[in-house]
Amino acid sequence: MLYVLKVNFSLAAIGIRAASINSEFRRSMQAAGKASGRSPQEVAVWIAGQLPFEMQMRINRATIEGWIRKRKINPDLDEMREAFDKLGLHHLGYERRWH
Repeated sequence: MLYVLKVNFSLAAIGIRAASINSEFRRSMQAAGKASGRSPQEVAVWIAGQLPFEMQMRINRATIEGWIRKRKINPDLDEMREAFDKLGLHHLGYERRWH
């Protein structure tokens, strides 16, 4: 339960109300993220990359960049690269700074 709350808090931190996302989809993404050992922040970004464009435009990208700097997100993960591309963050090139 704590993991789910952390994911929902992470979604809020980037400007997405968890209640605005289909609950079945959100729960499945949270379960998959937890099972694969992803951080709550990674799951929030993963979810954000799947949202409609209108919702993606409201995302606080500075928070995501901060998470990368603080190593709460591993930008080398395939899921993160895909989400970054969809969110227009592919130009950051953080994968070279992670190591």
